[in-house]
Amino acid sequence: MKQIVVDADLPEKLRNIYSTVELVLPSGEVIGTFTPRIPEHMLPKISEEELRRREQMGGGRPLKDILADFEQRS
Repeated sequence: MKQIVVDADLPEKLRNIYSTVELVLPSGEVIGTFTPRIPEHMLPKISEEELRRREQMGGGRPLKDILADFEQRS
């Protein structure tokens, strides 16, 4: 992968970004996207085994039921 050295201001602008953002020129032209690395301390602390267990449990409600509830509240 190629690398581009950024100017001194950009790292400060991106320091507290935790989701993908578009990088744009002053003219508004999109030149790319930036997807940050999530700091280790922000990653979920859950094992693969626990994720599999939760997936197998199932549960939840059908989307149509959730939407019907929202309709009734309006």
